[in-house]
Amino acid sequence: MPMQPPSVQIAPLFISRHCKEICGIDLTPCKTWYKFCEIVYKRPSGAQDRTVVFVPDIWNHFAAGDPVKVYKQVNRQEVEVEEEVEVEIEVDDEEMKEGEEKEGEEKESKKVTKKIKKKVNTKKVVDNITVRSMDLSLNGILEYDMQDKHEETAELSLFAEAFDEMLSSKYAVQVLSILQAKKEKTDTQNAELKRKRDAENAERAQKLAAERDEREAKRKKMEEQKKEEAELKAQREEEEKNMTEEQIKERRAKEAEEKKLKDEEEKKAKEELMKKTREELEAKKKAEEEEKAKKEEEEKAKKTKTKVVTTTNVDDSILEPFSYFDKPTGHGGQQLGNLKRETVEGILHAMGTLCQREVDALLRGAGLPKEKSHISLYYKTLATTTTTTTIEVPIEEPKKEEPKSEETPEEGKDEAMQETKEETKEEAKEEEAAE
Repeated sequence: MPMQPPSVQIAPLFISRHCKEICGIDLTPCKTWYKFCEIVYKRPSGAQDRTVVFVPDIWNHFAAGDPVKVYKQVNRQEVEVEEEVEVEIEVDDEEMKEGEEKEGEEKESKKVTKKIKKKVNTKKVVDNITVRSMDLSLNGILEYDMQDKHEETAELSLFAEAFDEMLSSKYAVQVLSILQAKKEKTDTQNAELKRKRDAENAERAQKLAAERDEREAKRKKMEEQKKEEAELKAQREEEEKNMTEEQIKERRAKEAEEKKLKDEEEKKAKEELMKKTREELEAKKKAEEEEKAKKEEEEKAKKTKTKVVTTTNVDDSILEPFSYFDKPTGHGGQQLGNLKRETVEGILHAMGTLCQREVDALLRGAGLPKEKSHISLYYKTLATTTTTTTIEVPIEEPKKEEPKSEETPEEGKDEAMQETKEETKEEAKEEEAAE
């Protein structure tokens, strides 16, 4: 036989057979048993007793959800029991028991049969159930009484504590892995959000800078125009010093005419620009309406329509480790579906590999910041993802209803009156023919 690790034992066939005979559980499919814990008792006499707990590898030898068959151990025994039975006896007639003789006549005694109950000892074969299986959860076993000092109870409690510690360690590693993945995802989302925010801020700053430059350019242009106008005015005043009043009037009239023509040209150009812009907007709006109408016609012509389908998926690999630490409280209690921040913090600290700063970073990534210690982790939400997809579904054509010919009360009344008039005419003709 090849050498096996100390924690793994190849269980002989007789262990499985005795387990079925003693405990009533058929574990013959399990070929591998794990040595889980060993308890050594040192007696005052110096002797040592040893209890070894093995755990069968049912996870790899039984299908998921397939229950383990449990058999009742019954011993048939013949025992003597006391029972009440009915027996028939003969007794004297009660009417003849008065013992009196009337007028010297002799009466004969009569015998009657009577049923009475009597206790007798009989032998019966009874079934004694020597082993009765019980379905207990790990949490139920852990709720033991500290005052109970029976060795069997102490061994079971010790096994439950060790098994709980093993599962806690296993699921704590999974919780750490899930929180690390969640933190990486959160950090990536935050980095992407920050990048978008920075891009928006940069675009806004660029736009503000462009607007500021445009205002500055307009201000400079206005200052230059004012400066040019001032220079032109000063030049005109200097030229007008050597001109007569009539020449000055002619010059100013000419300038007013030129300004008028310039304003008209600017107004005309502005109107043309506005007209062109309005035409472009109308053409764009018309094109959009035509495109919309075209799409509506295409949708009507299609035999299918687009339907949005929302799918919700729950990841059991995320749900299971958190669910293990969500201990139900009280008899028949239910899980809350969430873990307090201090509970998750305790799970991570129990691993002994993380400092407080790392724990705070992981919890912050899961939405449990240190400054909001009252917030709980809803692990069902953490394990749930929602996806939205679109599918094409056939369009059901509405059924055409056949038109019903309904007569109005007025039409029915007119027809009845017409029939009555015709009948009256026929009767009058018959009377004339008879005369």
